[in-house]
Amino acid sequence: MVKTVFLDQFISLMWGSILALTAYPSIKREGIFTKYFWRAFLFQLLIFFPIGLYLFLTWPDWSWMYWVNNFTTPLWVKILALSGYIISFLIGYLLSAYAIKKDTMWVAYLLAGIGAAGIVIISVAGIKSLIYVGTREEFIKEVAIPAWRDPKFTISMILIGLYFGIPGAILIYKNLKENDLIPAKQ
Repeated sequence: MVKTVFLDQFISLMWGSILALTAYPSIKREGIFTKYFWRAFLFQLLIFFPIGLYLFLTWPDWSWMYWVNNFTTPLWVKILALSGYIISFLIGYLLSAYAIKKDTMWVAYLLAGIGAAGIVIISVAGIKSLIYVGTREEFIKEVAIPAWRDPKFTISMILIGLYFGIPGAILIYKNLKENDLIPAKQ
């Protein structure tokens, strides 16, 4: 999982929409602020946000994809960027849940699609930024190293993938199962 400030906004939007969609029968019956919302929100706060914060503090220039000068960026912009992880998630989940409640589920799919499109566009536009690790100055001078040659970065990405992937898969499975969206075994 590649997590940068710019990608995380779209990942969070998509993730919020997906989690609302995995609980759509309950949202239609019970409303927006069910256990599924709180479960998803806690996941965002306790799993997703700490990953982004860790990467932001450990590899700040990479987290900005070298597009922003971390040293000259005001603290309030950094706080706003990190807050965007939560805000984008809330937009994705709440707008999707509202759409589901109003029988316009296509809006939830659209939001997930916008998130996915944003991920693709930023990934393509910043592919070089994503695969090299170093300071902004090293990146500009083209002496930043490939990410896979930085053991700390590589190990971090593997652990982050597990830390997000396993609970994320469990969360989706649990939502689907509790909402009878997984076919029963014959």
